Amino acid sequence: MILFWNPLVNFEPFDEVTWGPSAAIHGGTPGEKNTLFSQLIPQRLHVDIHPNPFSPDGDGQNDACLITVQLPAAHGVLYAVLFDIKGRSLRTLANQAPIGSRHTLFWYGIDEQGHLLPMGPYILYLESLISTSQEVIVSKQVIILARSL
Repeated sequence: MILFWNPLVNFEPFDEVTWGPSAAIHGGTPGEKNTLFSQLIPQRLHVDIHPNPFSPDGDGQNDACLITVQLPAAHGVLYAVLFDIKGRSLRTLANQAPIGSRHTLFWYGIDEQGHLLPMGPYILYLESLISTSQEVIVSKQVIILARSL
């Protein structure tokens, strides 16, 4: 079915509070619960890292680190960067990406050039702009990259 825009219909202006990105394969989800809908919205930036430590050694077990971010709003903008313990930026996972209230990132233990990083602790720096309140929320987490012995 093809729908055409009718200029005679009066549409409400874009409302940032109720409209945000959708992860549906077919695009938006008008009239349905948004694909990024969350029943429980945290009061702060909530980050879950699993597994931690992880071992990207190609054995098929714990080769990727799953990072789940929950915003205290329906949507926002996310910036996520990994640093080594000396403060050097190694990999950008999200650069001003518009996200819904819940978003998932993956890290495979590699830097920007695709090189596998050595074992050790890495710092995940997350920064989110909540567009409805113009509030910036920051979180720092430690991710341990390990290898099987």
